[in-house]
Amino acid sequence: GAADEVATGNLDVAVPVRQSDGDVASLGETFNNMILELKSQRNELLSAKDLIDERRRFSEAVLAGVTAGVIGVDPYGIVTIVNRSAETMLAISASAALGQNLSAILPHVGRVFEIGR
Repeated sequence: GAADEVATGNLDVAVPVRQSDGDVASLGETFNNMILELKSQRNELLSAKDLIDERRRFSEAVLAGVTAGVIGVDPYGIVTIVNRSAETMLAISASAALGQNLSAILPHVGRVFEIGR
């Protein structure tokens, strides 16, 4: 039953362990330790995700107030962020540009990126 709970995402389960159960008790302790480790790792991942989201929101807030046009790209030239000024100056849509290759959207800017890279 505990394994089924874990399979559905519930990591707040534990199997009862009685030392008189011998090897089954050892298996139960191992299972409980595994669940505790999974729960700890999940919490660390959620915390890291929250931190990344917070930083992203901060960056977006800063870029929203900048009058210069800013386009962020990853190391492969994929657009990750476009501020409003860049949308206006370059006549592009941020929602359409996100996830696209810079060279496909703005070939002249993409060429400069490729040379610089």
